[in-house]
Amino acid sequence: MEQFQLTPRVKIEAPLIGGGDTVCRVLFGKIISVPEPEEQNFLKQRLALDARMKHATAEQGIDSINILHPATFAILRQTGKIPRSIESNVLNP
Repeated sequence: MEQFQLTPRVKIEAPLIGGGDTVCRVLFGKIISVPEPEEQNFLKQRLALDARMKHATAEQGIDSINILHPATFAILRQTGKIPRSIESNVLNP
């Protein structure tokens, strides 16, 4: 019989939840343009943005970024019901 080892659970204490623009405003104080996959240096630009985001979250004590579509975020605020579609990035210290 094959045995599976469970991975440790993640504990989120200080999440940042919102739409993409909201996340950028909180982290950088302004909206940052996100590179599109069709752009020439997409991967390099995206990795640089991700590194900036990780650095900004560490400075602000944020341990995860959770991005929702604006309509989904509005429903969350109105009903308190957690949506099924969330882009969640857990940031280890």
